[in-house]
Amino acid sequence: MARKILVIDDEPLILTAIETTLTKVGYQVTTTTEPGEFINALLNEGADLMIVDLHLGSVDMEALIAKAYGISPDVKLRIVTGSVAELKWENYL
Repeated sequence: MARKILVIDDEPLILTAIETTLTKVGYQVTTTTEPGEFINALLNEGADLMIVDLHLGSVDMEALIAKAYGISPDVKLRIVTGSVAELKWENYL
């Protein structure tokens, strides 16, 4: 059975790139730009991994992630961002 990955990002092009790449290597990928759809997909389909964009407009990311963990406490999380200014480079050197 393919591992399930759930992705939320506000950029459709990013979602397409992630979905295409991960599907090619055998993952089952569900993508969305909407927090409600993200939570519904987690409830209905489950996921082994969530990939979450750090910036989704006015969405409270901490609340979204907390709700997701309330539904699926064992799900893994990766946070992505296209904003280089947000990264603290000294943490990676």
